[in-house]
Amino acid sequence: MKDIPFIFNHDSSGSHLIGRADESAELEANALSGRHTALVSCRGAGKTALLASLCADLASDEVKPVSIDMFMIRSVSEFCRRLAEAVLGNEAQEYLASAGESEAGFAASVLQLPELIAQGQGFRYVICLDEFQQISIFREGNALLKHMRRICGGQQSVTWIIAGDDTPFMRGLFRGRSAVFARLFSVLALPDIQASAWRDEIRRRYEASGKYISSELAERIVDVSGGNAAYVMRLAGLVWMRANVVVSEQDVDDAFLDLLCLEEPRFRRNVMNLTFYQMNFLRALCYGVHEGFTRRDVMARFGLSSSANVSIIVKALLKSGLIRTDGRRTLIADAVFERWLCAEFLRAGFGHQS
Repeated sequence: MKDIPFIFNHDSSGSHLIGRADESAELEANALSGRHTALVSCRGAGKTALLASLCADLASDEVKPVSIDMFMIRSVSEFCRRLAEAVLGNEAQEYLASAGESEAGFAASVLQLPELIAQGQGFRYVICLDEFQQISIFREGNALLKHMRRICGGQQSVTWIIAGDDTPFMRGLFRGRSAVFARLFSVLALPDIQASAWRDEIRRRYEASGKYISSELAERIVDVSGGNAAYVMRLAGLVWMRANVVVSEQDVDDAFLDLLCLEEPRFRRNVMNLTFYQMNFLRALCYGVHEGFTRRDVMARFGLSSSANVSIIVKALLKSGLIRTDGRRTLIADAVFERWLCAEFLRAGFGHQS
């Protein structure tokens, strides 16, 4: 079998980036000029791939990129160890063994390391921190953020690039004059990649691999994926594996079912600990209700209890990242998760969407 012209994970070469030329150029310019930048978008929009491409493009004698994935990091001390190892390499163990400071003092010392090393050796560090929203679960997370504000703001030879999901925590870092990172970071919000760019790239890669997909079916892949970069790439690859030479509608339908099966364990984890009321609220969204949740008929129909309870539900689901707001409308943040969830409600006997 030929190599699949679509990847399911992230590519450090940047060759798989689609429709991100402007954002890539802006991010590189900011990195080289010392302008700290925050990448914020919904999950799966391509932040990690963009950071990987940036690191690959910048690596040179003059610029040393460092990338840390914070997804599995659970404490300030663990983050500090990872950062020290990234900038000190083989010397990190000796440094860490001699660190006898408090957690707060340790964090302050480690945050200063990149600047000291970069100035001493005459290069620029570009430090990329992916999944930055994880700091919200650190016991001493607020203290770390304050250290970063104080220390990173004064560094001349280090550029910090942070990337995180569009959650209340991430937005709160920059909004308002009193926000901890106000005026320290330039915020780069990743917009959806244009459907036409996806369509043309999907067709190009199919053609290059000896297969054919129509514009309509390429657009359908993008549509059912909600335009989410990770889903589009994954579904396009699943369709490619199912198709012989010419892609059919059945190939796309079957591949989408494959995608749902692959994602189902994660989707079930999403809802495992939700309350009865939170599930009822998601059911309302699946059934096409996107505003007016505190109306008596809506609360009665979907079992939302009271207007005060609706406020609590929305706050919790926003924090979890399962929903998002678009003006006055409230939506499920993940289009593929929404399709799976709607099918689950139907299977459970809740009837058809209105």
